[in-house]
Parts: sequence; C-alpha cells; structure tokens
Amino acid sequence: MKVIFTPICRPQVADLNRGAWARLEDMLRAYIAQNASSQLYVVTGPVLRDGLPWISRSVNQVSIPEYFFKVVLDLDHAQGIAFLMPNRKIEYPVEHYAVSIDEVEKLTGIDFFPALDDEQEERIEARKDPAAWLPSREQGDALPLDPTQLPRNTFNTVQAKIYAGKGEDITVCGTVVSTKNPVKAMFFKSG
Repeated sequence: MKVIFTPICRPQVADLNRGAWARLEDMLRAYIAQNASSQLYVVTGPVLRDGLPWISRSVNQVSIPEYFFKVVLDLDHAQGIAFLMPNRKIEYPVEHYAVSIDEVEKLTGIDFFPALDDEQEERIEARKDPAAWLPSREQGDALPLDPTQLPRNTFNTVQAKIYAGKGEDITVCGTVVSTKNPVKAMFFKSG
C-alpha cells in the first residue's frame, strides 16, 4: 500500500476530526485490510466558496470550511465513492454521508479522475452505495431514514436518543436493530 500525505491546511471541528472523520478513515483502512490487493486512490479536502468565515488570528486568513470531502477510487474493483461531511459533530453513521464522486465534483469544480476513460469514469463516479466499502461486520446494517423525508412529528432511529428517558411518547420510523444504552422505562412500540 502506497500512501501520499499532503496537508489539508483547513481547520476541522474537533468533534468531526475525532469522531465521524476518524471512523471514515478506519472504514477505509478496514476496506484495504479486506481487499489487500487493491490500490486505493483517495483525495481529501475542504469544500471552499466565497464568504466562508475565517480564523481572525491567522496571518493568512485561513477560511473555515462548512464541509469536507473524501473521494475514493478502487480501480481493481472498478468502484468509487465519496463522502461529504459537515464541519461539525456528526450523529449519523458514516455511510449516511456517502455521495457520488460526481456530486463532489459539482460542488468543488474538480475533475478527480480525468485519466479514466469516459465510460468507466461515468459509471464509477455516479455510484454512491456505501455497502461495498463497509467492513464485513457492518454489511447489511440498517441505515437511519432521512429525517427530511419523514412525516411531521416522527423521528428516525438516531433522533430517538434525544427523547430517551424523558417520559415522552414519540413515533420512531425505521428499523431499531438494538439499543446500546438502555434507558429505564424506555421502550419502542411497533406500529
């Protein structure tokens, strides 16, 4: 495995860096462990735009990105994926932030893999299914439903923890596979 490091040189919120971003990097290391013969191409960076806030004490006025991306290509398996994460603490599983490479290219204006032939580039860069990239122990896990697609006054399985132990009746949509921290008197009703 060949690794080339270049600094991002943009501030990342500590909760993101030590949390979901670290889990994403762990996920890619697990992918390499499961696919030892594969050579991954990984591009990481900030999504920049005019008007971002910046570090006022910085001599170079370094801007603070709202989002960071990681674009991944595995030519041996003819697949690629990208992840786009907001620069804040993240509650959802890493795979919730999977997007197509095409989506990150549109946001950044960067053509990440121009050397691919057009047909291969089109096919690989349009995919956004994270399943193949997950460690085998996580294959088949249920993803939380998108909260913007839920009916009013209903919550997905990630949001449910906000109400745990507060004595409120709420409607949870999705698949509750397990609970890590059972709260006294907390239960789920199936509808």
